[in-house]
Amino acid sequence: ALREYAKHCDGLIRMGRVPTARIWRDLEGDLKSWPVLSVSDLPFSGLGRKSALPVPLAQLSEINFEARPQKDRAQNSMASLFDRYPKSEPGMIHFLSQLVPRGSAVFIGNSLPIREWDLAATIEDKNLEIHCNRGANGIDGLVSTFLGMSDSESEAWAVVGDLSALYDLNSLWVAAQVRCQKLRIVVVNNSGGMIFHRLFNDRNFENNHTLSFENWAKMFRWNYKKWSQVPSQLNLPDAACILELVPDPEQTHCFWESYNQ
Repeated sequence: ALREYAKHCDGLIRMGRVPTARIWRDLEGDLKSWPVLSVSDLPFSGLGRKSALPVPLAQLSEINFEARPQKDRAQNSMASLFDRYPKSEPGMIHFLSQLVPRGSAVFIGNSLPIREWDLAATIEDKNLEIHCNRGANGIDGLVSTFLGMSDSESEAWAVVGDLSALYDLNSLWVAAQVRCQKLRIVVVNNSGGMIFHRLFNDRNFENNHTLSFENWAKMFRWNYKKWSQVPSQLNLPDAACILELVPDPEQTHCFWESYNQ
């Protein structure tokens, strides 16, 4: 991830409170040479190293920013990667984000889904209300959290990994008490914890499996669809539905190889 930051950035602007993202910790180590501009009404920089104190939020309009054009990376642009590898995991997340209806509430699961959504989701302003469980960053209880936050929504989507869903299979019992009818749980089934594949390249960390989620839907009388590619348009019932996304592992590998060039 640090290599990716260095490709595009050479400094950081913080707005508001101190974030919980990993990059903030990296500013004390591998990114210690980066200048940091904090814009906040809090009186501290939030960094252990020497750093300028925050600029008050009231002075935000007085700050002049100058962006330098990046090198031309047209051949490796994200758009071209999505088009070349539409069945890759990031590609499927990208096209899924385009299909989610405007104004929906969207809950993003921890581990790989939140990273891939941040990387690949459409930048179109769709007035989506994004939720997530960050802080402890675990995968326990993610489906339960989604159901709880969905109660007052007209349409709510969750995007979680397969292991996250397996950890919380029993949560769907409470769905009958949730007022929202259009519940959509997207399970990205890449047959294990694939975030660890790129980190360690050791199958012992991946918790591989050959399970499908169709019978999970049947058990709780939810509708079910399996997508090995994201369709061009949604055709979902006005009722709870589990959408199992099954990315192509070869396309996913090729996507990341191209992305890291």
